[in-house]
This record gives sequence, structure tokens and C-alpha cells, in this order.
Amino acid sequence: MNPRTVVLSITLLLLFCGPACAGVAMGPYITQTTENSNVISFVTDNISESIIEIQGCDAVSSQPARYHHVQIENLKKDTQYLYRVTADGETTPWYQFKTFGSDKITFAVVGDTQQIVNETTNILEFSETERHGLIASEIASAHPDIVIHTGDLVYDGSVYEYWTDFFAAANPYIHNVTFIAAPGNHDIPYITYSLWHDLFGDRYYTADAGPVTFIILDTSVKIRPNYYPDDVVVLPDIDTQLIYLESELGTSEGRKIVIFHQPLFSSNDPYRQQVTDAQREKMLELFDCYNVDFVFGGHEHWYEHYLMNGTHHIIAGTSGAAMIPQGIAPVRELKSSQYHTLGWQLFEATSDSITGKRLIAADISPDNQDVLKIYQSAVAEKYRVGNPFATIFAAWQKK
Repeated sequence: MNPRTVVLSITLLLLFCGPACAGVAMGPYITQTTENSNVISFVTDNISESIIEIQGCDAVSSQPARYHHVQIENLKKDTQYLYRVTADGETTPWYQFKTFGSDKITFAVVGDTQQIVNETTNILEFSETERHGLIASEIASAHPDIVIHTGDLVYDGSVYEYWTDFFAAANPYIHNVTFIAAPGNHDIPYITYSLWHDLFGDRYYTADAGPVTFIILDTSVKIRPNYYPDDVVVLPDIDTQLIYLESELGTSEGRKIVIFHQPLFSSNDPYRQQVTDAQREKMLELFDCYNVDFVFGGHEHWYEHYLMNGTHHIIAGTSGAAMIPQGIAPVRELKSSQYHTLGWQLFEATSDSITGKRLIAADISPDNQDVLKIYQSAVAEKYRVGNPFATIFAAWQKK
């Protein structure tokens, strides 16, 4: 452990591990939701057995562990359930989750919520509660079915205390939604991806949610080998994931959304090169061929919206990290942009259409030290793909 990690670990322990640090340390949170199942995950302070109570269902026990992932099955479609977790003699409040239906889902999109750390002094300047927390309460008020994170949940994914900070900041929503996350370069950093694996499992995967298929990729693999010694695990490269992407797009029957951390292009020219030119062209070709509606990314700590051959590319890295000014080389397909604004996105999807909006939570000072103005989810931009009235019109024609 280097000195920077020691300093930050002590600081975070003081901030987030107060006298009542017992029982469930992180979570519970919901992943892998379907129409009749999900996985309830949580981290306990000690290796322990745990009990999950779900109203209307039999209680479920977990095996002794610190990182718990409990499969819940035989649930009803499009149904809301109350649940709570007991571990180490402590019981959480009642939370709720909802299984997916086939007709409609709602989802929020956030990105780059990581802590703000002074990279010169290695001192933590702002915890996630101070910036990400401003958005978390707004997300909770919107009651989405899903929260999507485009990566860089934390500043350094090898530091356990950063993850407890993330879950503390996300507390208003994290227990009551299905959580879908793409790994960022800060989440799976320079030594190992074990903490990401312990918390979330796979680095790239597919989530079918009602009328939408979400495909999540890990585009940080080109960065990571620069830091790895030869004897550390070798991660699959982008070409392997492109084969997976094409297969998943080809078999999906719903509307399609792809999520990965580093954007294919932005106004910050050097950051376009996280994939090769050939890989980027292949991805754009697949998005066009299979009618991908949205591509969500982050990495750049700003908001930029590009429209490329009918696919909307949203850079959503504005949910807590230190903001940066606009780059020097905006791509001609740039449709809209915002800089030094804390924000998130909210969508509703059916088989016919996806509608949504960009929401601003706050203006941030150029030096990132001050919140200049707080908004109540001010709408900055609206999105629409497809025809939201298609099903109604088709039903009317049959009469």
C-alpha cells in the first residue's frame, strides 16, 4: 500500500466508519433483475450468515461470507416487493424492489461519481456524499426502475473505504432500484480487479429489462496493461468484447442500448484513442447495423451529446467528479453540451420508443471548490427515439 492510499484510507475511515459500523457495511443493492428473479447483494463487516426477508415469500439464508450475492427466484412479473436483510445481529430497514414487466421501464443514468482528490497533495477534497449525494436524492424522488452507472464509481477501486463512501452517497436510491454499472479505469485500477469482481461480478455482460436490452462493456482494458506487471491477470481485450457485442446485438429483439466508460469521441481529442480507429469504426458499424438507440459513456467530466447515424452518444461524466473545461476538438456531430454542471439523465422506454431528459442538479465553480447554484432537476435537454404513439395507433387501426 503506497502512502497516498494510507492517507486516504485513514481519512475515509474517519468519515464513513463511525461508532455504529456493524452489520451490513455496503448495500443491500439489487442486480440481475428479470421478470421473475433478481440478485440481492450486500457486504458485511464480518464473515457471517445472513437472512433476507421478502414480504409474501419465504426467508432466504446466505452462506457465511463478507460479499453476499443471493439469488431470489419464483417472483411475480412486474411486481413490487418489500425486503430487508439481517446480518451480525443487525437488521436493515425495509426496502423495496420491483421485477420487470414487458411493456415499460424507467431508468436513470449517472457517471463519474468518484471522490475528488487533489492529485498533487493526495488529500481528499470532497467525498461522494458532498457531490454525488446532491444527485442521489433527486434520483430517489424520480423512482426509476433502474440506475445505470457509466463507470468511475470511485476514485480508486482498490481502496475498500472508497466503496463504502460510494454506497453511503447512493443511499437514497441504491437499495430500491436495479443497479447496472460499467467499470471505469478508476474502478478496476492498477493492481487487481478483485474488489469490482467481489461487488459486481463480470466486467462485461448483458441485462434484458422489459423492452430494452442493455449491453455493458469494459473499455478500460487498453489503459490497464500499462500498469500491470507481467504476472498479473490478463484481461480480455476490446476485440474479444466486440465479438460478444455483435452476438448480443444480433440476438436481441428489444430496443438496444450500449454502455461503456470511455467514449468513442469527444471534444478532448486524446481521449478518443481508448480504442483503435479500426475498433471504433467496427463499433459504429454495429450500432448502425443493429439500430442501437443510445450509447452511454463517461470518463470526460462533462456532458456532451453526439448524434451519429441515428444513434445518440451521451457522455454523462457529470455526477460528482471534478469537472473539466471543454476540450479543443469537438466532433462535428456534437449536438449539445454542458460544462461544470452536476447532472444526470432520466428515461422511459417502451417497445416503440425511448424518451428522456437531461437534468441539472447544480452549477460548479471553475476550480471545483464551490457549488454555485442548486437546481431542482432543471431540464436542460430532451431526447426521443422511435414513435411513442405507435402502439396506440396500431390498436386504433385494428378497431
